[in-house]
Amino acid sequence: MKLVKLLLFNIGSFIFLVTVIASVLVYLQPPPPPPAPDQEFLTPEDSLNYVLADSLVPFLLADSLGEEVQRLSGELARKIAALDSVRQILAREQAMVARLEKEVNSLTADLESSRKRQVDTQALAKTFESMKTEEMSPILRDIDDDTALNIYEKMSGRSRKKLLLALATDRAARLTRRIASGRN
Repeated sequence: MKLVKLLLFNIGSFIFLVTVIASVLVYLQPPPPPPAPDQEFLTPEDSLNYVLADSLVPFLLADSLGEEVQRLSGELARKIAALDSVRQILAREQAMVARLEKEVNSLTADLESSRKRQVDTQALAKTFESMKTEEMSPILRDIDDDTALNIYEKMSGRSRKKLLLALATDRAARLTRRIASGRN
């Protein structure tokens, strides 16, 4: 943002400087030479020279001013292009910041959800630890393997044994293989 302000300040200063230079050059333009005092009438040749000299001064000044204006216009165009480039970079950076903020918010929500599930699973594990094997069996039939594994991991060693005994043999074997192989 500071770069944009700096560029705008430089462009404003540049335009002010061009205006001052043009004003000074117009003010310093020499007045037309007076006719020679010894001649009341100019000869046609002198008249032509006088007219040409008088008319060339503005063109010479205009030509040098034109060159300066062209140079300054080119410089202004380069600064405007640089400003546009900075604006494009700024827009990309702002879009990236917005995307990253959205991603952070999503990850924070996922983390909070995971923490809540962990607390809920811990509470479930305590409930299952207080049950007998026969009481666990019908409940464990209706939950998926991942939930059963989460509860298993939160239970004490003795209660883990009760949980495996409460499962059907094939399911207990499948969960045991997953536990032994690192779960997944």
